[in-house]
Amino acid sequence: MTNKKFFAGILAMALVFTMALVACDSDSGVDTWSDVTSLSQVNGTWKSPPQTETRTEQGITFKSVIEVTLIVNASASTISGSGTETITCSGSNLDTYWAALKANAIASGYTVNDSKKSFTKTNTATERITVSYFNGAQINSKNNKLKILVNGTEIIYTKQ
Repeated sequence: MTNKKFFAGILAMALVFTMALVACDSDSGVDTWSDVTSLSQVNGTWKSPPQTETRTEQGITFKSVIEVTLIVNASASTISGSGTETITCSGSNLDTYWAALKANAIASGYTVNDSKKSFTKTNTATERITVSYFNGAQINSKNNKLKILVNGTEIIYTKQ
């Protein structure tokens, strides 16, 4: 009989421990995603991580970094976007081509930083939207991450 009480006690402690684990809101770092079904889910300001691409041509390396901020106003059914691209140049032929690269960048609307050998351009836009704008987009259960597929690349925006 003592053995049965001992094992019943162990079983009860295991049950309590299991219930405590299930009840705990553990932040395991794993997000649960669901489709965006309402503009109110995405209301607010969202920022993308920097998107980086590097390519080399004629001995010059071009490193492009693009950062995007989206502002969704659910009550007005609008989205405003701001994207900034910075291209930094380096390489053995940079001095030879810098003047031409700089002139081309200025003609394309970029601001030039001679000391950093870089070009920067910001584009902004605002448009009216419906929830269908976010077809295929998903939001995590904490409503602080927004997953959007852009040109075949998954980008996760973070709520600011």
